[in-house]
Amino acid sequence: MEIESIETFYNDICFRSRLEARWAIFWDSLKVTYEYEPRKFDFGEIRYIPDFWLPEQQKWVEIKGQMPNDVEIKKAQLLAQETKNDVAILSGLFHFDTFVCNYCNSSHYITIPSGVGITYFWGQKRTMNHVHIQIDEFSFVFLGRKLGTTDLHVAFTDIHLAFRRALAHKFPAAGTLSSSFKKDLKKTFEKFSQGIDENL
Repeated sequence: MEIESIETFYNDICFRSRLEARWAIFWDSLKVTYEYEPRKFDFGEIRYIPDFWLPEQQKWVEIKGQMPNDVEIKKAQLLAQETKNDVAILSGLFHFDTFVCNYCNSSHYITIPSGVGITYFWGQKRTMNHVHIQIDEFSFVFLGRKLGTTDLHVAFTDIHLAFRRALAHKFPAAGTLSSSFKKDLKKTFEKFSQGIDENL
């Protein structure tokens, strides 16, 4: 099912979709530096503005509400070839599901983030694949995090928390302005009004 795109303000940025904004919250929660729609690419008949650039990881991220179609895959493929940087298309709204734990040998259930399709392009190798692993495991490797413990429950704790924060965040109602934008608008109006008074 296609997820409706709703323009969403977060951190003084107007994201084209609420799902993109939730991923921005995820990056922020993990202190991952990101740039939103930093550059436009022209591949002849195809023009493309990737969603996120992660400068520390030197990787691109494209967010989709559903699995990418052939055109979207072609854009990401061209981006990887042009920049020689890896590109990840993350599709679908993440949520939490309960599974049998595969982090350890103990037989128990665990609730982890799920629901994200991963299509990955290797910039240097010029290859592409649909990656069939859980999004927490992918995020750990993709972000270049170091395994400081043999207990994966502990290793993935902050990633799980970041997903929960992103899901729990309450955005302003559609059509409302961010507080900082309101302040800027008020200052502009005051300066404009002063200019009128001086000319009277």
